[in-house]
Amino acid sequence: MNALTKPQLYLVGAPKAGTSALADFLDQHPQISMYKLKESNFHCHDLDISNKPKTEQQYLSMFSVTPETKLLADGSILSLYSRKAAASIADYVSKPLILIILRNPVDAMYAWYSQMVFVGNEPLRTFQEAINAESERKQGRLIPTYGTVKSCPQLLFYRDIMRYAEQIERYLSIFARDQILIFTFDELKADSMSVYSKILNFLELDPFIPKIQKVNVNKIRRMPWLHHFIKKTFAKPANTILPPKLRSDLIELIDTINSRETNRSELNQELREVLKSECITDIIKLEKIIDKDLSHWYC
Repeated sequence: MNALTKPQLYLVGAPKAGTSALADFLDQHPQISMYKLKESNFHCHDLDISNKPKTEQQYLSMFSVTPETKLLADGSILSLYSRKAAASIADYVSKPLILIILRNPVDAMYAWYSQMVFVGNEPLRTFQEAINAESERKQGRLIPTYGTVKSCPQLLFYRDIMRYAEQIERYLSIFARDQILIFTFDELKADSMSVYSKILNFLELDPFIPKIQKVNVNKIRRMPWLHHFIKKTFAKPANTILPPKLRSDLIELIDTINSRETNRSELNQELREVLKSECITDIIKLEKIIDKDLSHWYC
């Protein structure tokens, strides 16, 4: 079987840790073909996300191969959070390569909340409310009756999504350590080209200098009511009728028209300290697992 029949490279997470920038860098490399929509969620069998490909044929059709292509890459950033994705990837392809990038979990939680608000999955108006609602949501309450979270409420379990230690342990229990490369958001922000160079070396690909451009910046809706109307009225028919790429392009066009970039407001310091205290044990455990000093995340 041709080595390019299936993706060999998986950027599995974590959310809001620089994965969009990293995926953009990878996609620019002439020897890499990224999944056209970045995130397939194909292996996240425990996350009921409506726009994931329904068949393997549909999944594989979203990769473009050129004479230069040496790696097909999937950038499904919920694969780290998913309890089933790691085993599914291992069953699907022999000796895959895994990329993981992690961010201070408190900052990542807050950024993920902002993302959920922007895409219309989070109706609660403050991060404090969303954090307080987590236990009730795990009991099936306070879940929106529309959007992706209607079928996948796990996307609103903010603490669980950023509980990295057990997620990394799951991958290390399935894959050899030399199949996994782990970086932090801090490293990417400090020297993105150094991180990129190390990744290319890990992938055994030719050196390449990508264009640096802003991706996945914080945004808010110009007209929130319009987004909610579209999400409640047209999302389900669109998922059924439109091909994934066309649907994605249409959503991107509407998002461009109905959004604007803005700086995210500072997280309330009291809430930050509460969440930081909750995360310390997990971060210290993570330090030992990945052999990196993360003390700046909790000191």
